[in-house]
Amino acid sequence: MGKHYMRSGARYSPQRRSETDRIEAAEARLLFWRVADHLDYLLTVARLRTLDALAGPLPETPADRKWKRDREKIRRAFPEIEP
Repeated sequence: MGKHYMRSGARYSPQRRSETDRIEAAEARLLFWRVADHLDYLLTVARLRTLDALAGPLPETPADRKWKRDREKIRRAFPEIEP
């Protein structure tokens, strides 16, 4: 009789146990990298918000002024409809 390994009350052959261990290790790596990626995302967002707070609002562009003029024309053309 060969060796048997106990795992959660079930018996596995050495080959089966190594497959199970590989699957569990892959799941652990996946979880680790998901957590690491999420923490990296949060750190990046924090840095960008800090930079935005220090730099202040962006200056108005010609496209912004054109958009405001167009919106005003629409409001005058359709006074009863407020967007």
